Amino acid sequence: MTRTRVDHRTRESGNVRAAFLVAPPDPGGSAFPADAAATFVSVEAQMLRCPSTVVASANDPYATVTSAGALAAAWGSDFRVAGALGHLNAASGIGEWSQGRRLLEGVLTSAVSTGII
Repeated sequence: MTRTRVDHRTRESGNVRAAFLVAPPDPGGSAFPADAAATFVSVEAQMLRCPSTVVASANDPYATVTSAGALAAAWGSDFRVAGALGHLNAASGIGEWSQGRRLLEGVLTSAVSTGII
């Protein structure tokens, strides 16, 4: 889901109860593929209307920990650094990514225990 869709869906829809956002890129970064990810370029991040967690990698070529943390703060999200795993996606070779599954399960458990979902 692109940054544009995250902002829009959490503000305009009552259906989003929680968000788990992985590897948000930094559109101002030198490695950012502006032509391939144009929807990220001009979006101003604002507080989300649902609980959320952002997960970043310590060595993501598309975003520094600082830029991912700033985006998490702007969204009002919890922030987690998963370690030095490169860009967190299917092409990175992380396979099933058990750490990510545990983080997601924690978000879901919290949402259920607080009655969000």
